[in-house]
Amino acid sequence: MSLRLPVSLKITVPLILLGFAATLSAVNLVYHVPQAERAAEDDIRKRLAQEMSRLQSTLEYLLLKGDEAAAAHEIAVLAHNHDYVFAALTDYENRVIAATRRAWLGRAIVDVLPNFDRDEGVQAVRGHPARIDTGDGREALLAYSGIMMASEHDELRPSRSGSLFVAYDLTRSKAEARAQVLQQSFYWAGWVTALALFMWLVFHYLLTRRTARLVRAAEELAGGNLSARSGLKGHDELGRLSRAFDSVALAVERDLEEKKRSAQMFAQQREALHQREKLAALGSLLAGVAHELNNPLSVVVARAVMLEEQGHPATKVAAEKIRTAAERCARIVRTFLAMARQQPPERGPVAVNEVVSAALDMTAYAVRTSNIEVAVDLADDIPTVLADADQLHQVLLNLIVNAQQVLQDLPGKRRIRVASRFDPDALVIRIAVADNGPGIPEHLRARVFEPYFTTKPSGLGTGVGLAVSHGIVTAHGGTLTLDCPEMGGAVFTITLPVCLADESDDADGPSREIRASRRKILIVDDEAEIRDILAEILREGQHRVAAVSSGREALERMASERYDVILTDIRMPDLDGRTLYREIERRWPEQAARVVFVTGDSLAATLHEFASEHGRPVIEKPFVPRDVRRIVAEIAGQDP
Repeated sequence: MSLRLPVSLKITVPLILLGFAATLSAVNLVYHVPQAERAAEDDIRKRLAQEMSRLQSTLEYLLLKGDEAAAAHEIAVLAHNHDYVFAALTDYENRVIAATRRAWLGRAIVDVLPNFDRDEGVQAVRGHPARIDTGDGREALLAYSGIMMASEHDELRPSRSGSLFVAYDLTRSKAEARAQVLQQSFYWAGWVTALALFMWLVFHYLLTRRTARLVRAAEELAGGNLSARSGLKGHDELGRLSRAFDSVALAVERDLEEKKRSAQMFAQQREALHQREKLAALGSLLAGVAHELNNPLSVVVARAVMLEEQGHPATKVAAEKIRTAAERCARIVRTFLAMARQQPPERGPVAVNEVVSAALDMTAYAVRTSNIEVAVDLADDIPTVLADADQLHQVLLNLIVNAQQVLQDLPGKRRIRVASRFDPDALVIRIAVADNGPGIPEHLRARVFEPYFTTKPSGLGTGVGLAVSHGIVTAHGGTLTLDCPEMGGAVFTITLPVCLADESDDADGPSREIRASRRKILIVDDEAEIRDILAEILREGQHRVAAVSSGREALERMASERYDVILTDIRMPDLDGRTLYREIERRWPEQAARVVFVTGDSLAATLHEFASEHGRPVIEKPFVPRDVRRIVAEIAGQDP
């Protein structure tokens, strides 16, 4: 969670100026401290070279005379200078004969200085000037030089030589150099800071103080104080801006009411767009869910029906229970799809009680977990009517969900009653959804069907559901009314005029099976279970069945064999049903009339449009054996 602090020019300007001063100081430190340390090191290197030259001359003089005690004294004197880490003098056998550290006496130099390279030492001895190297970590200088020593015999030119080693500590010198740079940096940082503060005072007096007055006036105006004015004087930019602001304030005061009505309309449009976006997202999700669920449901339903058809009493009872449960699952899937389907309303024969049952199935879990008792009273004489089943389902679902939300937090026994009745005298069907909740106050009852009006707490309702439901029922020529009985609760009643559908065309359709002679059938589906159950259904009709798992395999089969019926799934990887149909139509036009599409994605309108455009039948999952045999018989019975 980020913490947002109020931003003000009188804070940001000095912070920027101080940041500038700090940056200059930091740059000064970053650049000059290493430079000062290098200068200190170079100065010490020169002085150490001079000291080594002096020591070299002095020690050679003393050693050539044979006065080793005086030479040892010269080395010991260096111990009083704390800047010298150590000093050591070795003989021609590289053994320490004098040192500032007594423990080194008599030891080989390589033992006390393990990092000393003897070959480099020999080169230093041969080259008369001392050699100076930087030690580990650049915290010390190590200087070493050759020292001519007396020979055993009086020789005109001594042939023996030793070595002088001196280490000088750089820590104190570098610290002094850094301290001097820091002192200078703080000095200049103080001056830069003082200049920054002075510039801020000038800036504050000329700009930020006057800007703050203008900002306060703008904030008061935004908060609803229409009389807020800045009142700045002057002819500079801020003065002109102040006068322009005051003019705008007057215009805002005149147009405020109009602006509020634009804002309200915009909020309504945004809410409607949000609802459409959620519905579109739901539709995309349900398309995949329906396809995945309809495949196993097809297997369960079809096998249950086939077990029922075998006629064994015990098996028939068990199969009927399996089929009933699977068909309920399929009905719930179809109901979900109906909610999310984005297509124009379509009127057709509707069994009202089935729509009510589907809505109750959809809300069963939410109602049951809210500990609400549901009483269902559906009349048996409800006629089939012409209506849009999806829209009617949406209305009933909304009414039941509203009742459940009203009751879920109430104490005591909670009840919802759903009833349907047919009035043959008035030729209307009435569907009532009643609850025993607190009801709706009388002064609000006339507004419940207004768009965006809701009595629910924030986050539970948008005020859209009842308005949409009222519009749907009205479009069907009916009414949606509210009644609040004296004993409490609310009753929503849907009244629909009866326009009896012509059922003569479908009277024999579902139960009548068209028999066809033995035919060759090709099944194309990427789901093995679907291929198996379709093959089993058709083989019972004595058909010769071949099954493949992809569109490419189907094309390879059709290149060498002719089939009377081709059942193909629409959604398949690699080569889907539509692409397969186009290839069949291109290669074997006469075979295209033998194609039947099988799909579990009943949400996608484009799939049905494709099938309708090419005049091909569609078997929707989950299917029953009777429908599969009927469609196959119809296609197989056509003239080739």
